[in-house]
Amino acid sequence: MFNWSIITEVISFLLILVLILNLSYSKRTLTPLVKWFWAGLICASVSIIWNILCVFLLSSKHQVPRYINIFMNTGYFILIVLTCSVITMYVFEKMLEHVYDKYCIKRAKIILCLLTAAYFVLTLANLKTGLLFWIDESGNYCRGVLNGIGYWVMLIESCLLLFCYFRHRSSVSKDMKHVMRTVPPIILTIVIIQICNPQTLLNGTIIAFTEVSLFVSFYNQKRENDSVTGLGIRYSFFSELNLKIEGRQKFHVILIALTDFGVINCRYGHQTGDEFLYAVANWLDKTFKEAVAFRYVGVTFAVMLPFTTPEQEEQYSLHYRKRFEEAWAVGDCVEVLPAAFADFIYSGNGIDANQVIEALDYIMSLAKHSAQKWIQFDDKVAEKLLRHRHVADSLRRAVEDNGFEVWYQPVYSQESQQFQSAEALVRMKDENGIFISPSEFIPVAEEIGLVDKIFWFVLEKVCVFIKENQDLPLKSVSVNLSMPQFENPQLLEKVRDLMGKYEIPIDRIKFEITEREISDDAALARKTIHNMVHEGFRFYLDDFGTGYSNFSSVAQVNFECIKFDKTLIEAVQSDRKSYILIQGLVRLFHELGIQVIAEGTETRDQVDCLIGLGADLIQGYYYAMPMPGEELRKFLK
Repeated sequence: MFNWSIITEVISFLLILVLILNLSYSKRTLTPLVKWFWAGLICASVSIIWNILCVFLLSSKHQVPRYINIFMNTGYFILIVLTCSVITMYVFEKMLEHVYDKYCIKRAKIILCLLTAAYFVLTLANLKTGLLFWIDESGNYCRGVLNGIGYWVMLIESCLLLFCYFRHRSSVSKDMKHVMRTVPPIILTIVIIQICNPQTLLNGTIIAFTEVSLFVSFYNQKRENDSVTGLGIRYSFFSELNLKIEGRQKFHVILIALTDFGVINCRYGHQTGDEFLYAVANWLDKTFKEAVAFRYVGVTFAVMLPFTTPEQEEQYSLHYRKRFEEAWAVGDCVEVLPAAFADFIYSGNGIDANQVIEALDYIMSLAKHSAQKWIQFDDKVAEKLLRHRHVADSLRRAVEDNGFEVWYQPVYSQESQQFQSAEALVRMKDENGIFISPSEFIPVAEEIGLVDKIFWFVLEKVCVFIKENQDLPLKSVSVNLSMPQFENPQLLEKVRDLMGKYEIPIDRIKFEITEREISDDAALARKTIHNMVHEGFRFYLDDFGTGYSNFSSVAQVNFECIKFDKTLIEAVQSDRKSYILIQGLVRLFHELGIQVIAEGTETRDQVDCLIGLGADLIQGYYYAMPMPGEELRKFLK
């Protein structure tokens, strides 16, 4: 029995040692939770080694003075209960880590300290009373009437854990629920075996089993952490949201998106870029001890904080915004990282985690495209979100039911003095038959990934229209092309197949793209355009005069036409310098063999001005508004 007891303790110590080595290798940040776990491992290893020494010394009672055995066994009684209390404290911290109300954890600390202190006093008193144990004159170990009171302390601590667990069950993570369902019954079984067989040493087994279970449940899972920053990923954030909402807790979420981080990667390389991300993540995670940071997606971070008062919420937001106005240093690299911020407060709004994510994504989108760069979710934003959701639902319904319409706006040719081309424009109605503006639904379609389906719908409708109306004097119809199509490696083949299906000559359809589409992935866009131009397709550069108006785009891509944006047309009439500038641009494009289309013309004065500038083609309400295909047919005839 002696040998068996030693073997179980040695095996238990080796298991604890393996956990210590694994935790050391993982190099985890020393958060309060990790510190508690470390304390439990250290106490466990010391108590097991101490117990092994006690067994050896008792077995050598004739060679070891009696007072040494008394001292060693007294120390073990203190160590084993201290170890149980430290492990219990860790479980409390881990179980309630998602709970902002600290009432339960504070009371638990007080009770655990009182229990441990009372047991410590009882152990010291045992030197006089022998209530726990005594060593007789022959050196034999004798059990006192309260020898098993340590198990009662463990039972009380377990009851405290169960009480807090059931009180905050809705805010307890799935892993902790699994631990609470599986570990206590097994520990209780081992304790019963120990009590029934007092000569068998199983205390180390109980501790080792508990520590291994905790380690496997909480420290051997790398799937929910980002490899670059060490923060929880979007899935972890979603889990945290669920726990907070189910626990009816009020919280404050701040999304922080680094708006120009691509510049950092281009300037210093991706490795240094990752170091900047790590520096940001580390700061976000440690600035407020009550904050929990996540890598939300890409270069967007989420910080979750308790919500107490609007004043406290404002202080949090201001602190984060001010930090991103300052520079970040990584080695010799010092850069300011501009960011957009989105604030969301949950105070029992009656919405679920999916709706919170939807609201966060929406307000972050608003912040990125706002000069303010900071948006707080309020009633006005909530109304906009409802509208956004309505538009998104209408889009999905239109895609399923082919509910889009293709309208056409004729383009007037100054040379031939007639309409020789048109632009295809997509239109959509909601379930009530009310038209939704393309300026509203196209950005939403880009967000939810439906632009590609809309493009192919429009292109096919245009092919059908041209096929059925070959008697019209239209030389071509232009169709808008966007980045999702460029990302399709079969774009050229699919376009060629579709036009071949309806026997449409290549020169009858033109493709309009904006500078934004080119700048998103310049290399891919230029390669695709080059291949399509080589096949005979022609491209228009749309919205020239907005954004960067990058002349390298014009020089490197073989455009047939440049479409001047409406804002340029308006500027020409109001400013002499703008007139001279536009006049020079028209001459430049003509010298390059590129025609100029002026769109957005609404008055005769604008038309006369554009004719004077030398515009080749004019598109706008002055000549014709967009109209369905049948109306265009009548209009042209």
